[in-house]
Amino acid sequence: MPEFGYKPPKPLSSKRLLATLQKINRIISTRLVTSDNIPSSLNDYLVHDGRVTFSVRGEFELDLSIAEEDVMSQFYFIDIRFLFTPSSPIPKGRFFNELDSQINGILKTKGLSGCFDFIHNLVLVNKINILYKQAISLSRGQWIGALRVELLHRILVVHYWPDKSGPKSWLEIGAHSGRHQRQKVSYLGLRWVRDGKECEFPQIHFDTETLSMESVLRSVIAIHSSHILRAVYERLCTQNLFANHRLSISMQMSKTEPGNCRLNVQLTESRYLNASLEPVSGAMCIHTIPSLLCRLDKGSASDDDFVNRISRLRCIAAMEEIESEAKIFGWESVDHRKFKVDIRRVFPSNILRASFFRNRVWGSSWIIAATTSLSGDDWW
Repeated sequence: MPEFGYKPPKPLSSKRLLATLQKINRIISTRLVTSDNIPSSLNDYLVHDGRVTFSVRGEFELDLSIAEEDVMSQFYFIDIRFLFTPSSPIPKGRFFNELDSQINGILKTKGLSGCFDFIHNLVLVNKINILYKQAISLSRGQWIGALRVELLHRILVVHYWPDKSGPKSWLEIGAHSGRHQRQKVSYLGLRWVRDGKECEFPQIHFDTETLSMESVLRSVIAIHSSHILRAVYERLCTQNLFANHRLSISMQMSKTEPGNCRLNVQLTESRYLNASLEPVSGAMCIHTIPSLLCRLDKGSASDDDFVNRISRLRCIAAMEEIESEAKIFGWESVDHRKFKVDIRRVFPSNILRASFFRNRVWGSSWIIAATTSLSGDDWW
């Protein structure tokens, strides 16, 4: 207001501006070094350009400064940047101004500890919402009909393999209180329920810095698939054909990619089988080489189902080879029903398949039987 004799201040020279910023830096550094009220979560900081930048890995960078030299005066909010992806910078405008006012109010009444708690909780809620949106997108895209997504009291619940019979499976992502930790800081945690039972599995790929609902889901399903296939593998290994290494069996597991989880089974000398679970639906997928059967079965995919299906396929493949060789030697296949033979009474209970043959030179009173099971192939 020139009419009252007031003159605007002269703009600071570069030299004076640098001196002012250095002075503010010294004041801030002194306050931080002598203060006992800095929460341990904010111990990583850098004083520069008249401000202090607090860094919390995987969460945020917070810029604060001061307006007075008094050590009892509060810090003031300048800016915030999120350190996780995907995330967007907070746009300047109404929301930023409201955030500025709210953080400054917390800094005035609760100091740095209150400020950290507020922003930390804001980040956790933001991450949960991002994962929720990703889950919804998956359920409407390539995982359509295979996911059920809910957001309950800031807890994200994702049900997978909904058409699978029996107890259901799902995962939950939410903010854990951190009461059992030394620092007692809340964190983003994951709870996995597999076939109706909670499972402790720390090897699930859950990256809280690079948020990907699909990566979490594929990791959970890979571990679940490996669990089922391992149970099948262990049961088949007890059978004589595999225990005595007359036929080979191996399995491949993964903690991140369900497509890399499979069971490799030798059915006969020339036939093999690959068993896996279809990641999206959880259906049982069995493929034989050379092609004897390739099918996808929805519904139950328990280890019992896998063992029964593989056992039957092994016996079908073995019997096909036996029947083919029998024809070469001039043997004729005989329908056992003509003799009123009850296979379940004649042969041991583990026999899954039987065929009867006759040779012209033997006479009508003689027949031979071939049986197959996981204990081996026998002639009677």
